[in-house]
Amino acid sequence: MVDASLALICGLLLALLWLRGGFLSANRLRLPAILLFLAVAAQLLLMVMTMSGASAPHAVMAAMPDVLSTHAGRLTEYILIATSLLAGWTLLPLTSKVKAAGSALLLAVVILLRSATGHAAVDGDWSLAELLQALHLSAMALWSGGVLVSGLLVLPRLVRANAGVALPTPRKYVASLSTVSTWAVAVVALSGVVKAWRQVGGDLHLLRGAGWAWILYAKVACVTLAVLLGGLNRLGLRTPDDWPEAAKTRAARLLRAEAWAMVAVLILSAWLANMPPPGE
Repeated sequence: MVDASLALICGLLLALLWLRGGFLSANRLRLPAILLFLAVAAQLLLMVMTMSGASAPHAVMAAMPDVLSTHAGRLTEYILIATSLLAGWTLLPLTSKVKAAGSALLLAVVILLRSATGHAAVDGDWSLAELLQALHLSAMALWSGGVLVSGLLVLPRLVRANAGVALPTPRKYVASLSTVSTWAVAVVALSGVVKAWRQVGGDLHLLRGAGWAWILYAKVACVTLAVLLGGLNRLGLRTPDDWPEAAKTRAARLLRAEAWAMVAVLILSAWLANMPPPGE
């Protein structure tokens, strides 16, 4: 839920930037921002239950201060504060540009804080592992969010919409998405390879038969599928003129399929993040 909410917020911000009009309201940021806050709050409660072994409400609240004094607890508390500010910001009666700008800033803070949790925190604060995680999370949010929002929400509506000066053509919109996705995929691939290499300590034998490795293989397969589908859409950008109706429909279908592949990638990424590293 956390990763999906981050991706949706990022994708909506990209769509708001490219559409530049009333076709998409910044108020759509509210739902994923609220879901992000609730997901982080649930994470904190589960962390307290796991560390304390308690499940009764009064026991959980009693153990909360001790958990918040740990590195993981303190960071989760900071993330919870940042997500509450983000959710609150999206509820304010602000102009679309101001709401989007403030949401982008708070989203960046959440991603930076989240990059210091999990396996990346083992090497300490401000480490190479945390830098790689920040790059990986940011690029993944840009790519997956752009594809999800564009494939499931924006492009189908653009294809059906009447032509207007305030709206980009489907081809122009896909071109903007393709440019961002290409750079994001490059960062995801490079940071992902370096992260995986560091986690196995350069010993590729640890990737044989390990549960962590099979989830990684499945994630790589889904990422490859998404890249291939995105590449097919990119081939359609070779024509300088606007697309005919058949090309618009084909692009929307390809992007929708890529969006569902990204859903699988997000699920596998969350599963992978909660698996013990190879060799442990």
